[in-house]
Amino acid sequence: MMKDDEIIVSGDEETREESSIFKIPTEWVNTPHLQIRFNKSDGKFYLASFGERTILNETEVEKSDVNSPSWVELPVNSRILLNGIVGVNIFKS
Repeated sequence: MMKDDEIIVSGDEETREESSIFKIPTEWVNTPHLQIRFNKSDGKFYLASFGERTILNETEVEKSDVNSPSWVELPVNSRILLNGIVGVNIFKS
């Protein structure tokens, strides 16, 4: 459940404990792997991938630099796969 307007989806090696960090306890997910942002002005979600491989609705998302994220629109009810193995569903409260 996404309670913040921006979250980081991270893996096993993550040491931060903030509420905006969603840790997936597996070595199959990079640290960090995704950043997801809700843009209030247009009411849409956006995703940036830093991980080894991210699939969004059957399309691979290009890996970007953590310091310069490349954002793609994240439609509601999307299917996200990290490294082709770990599925993620995001809900905004």
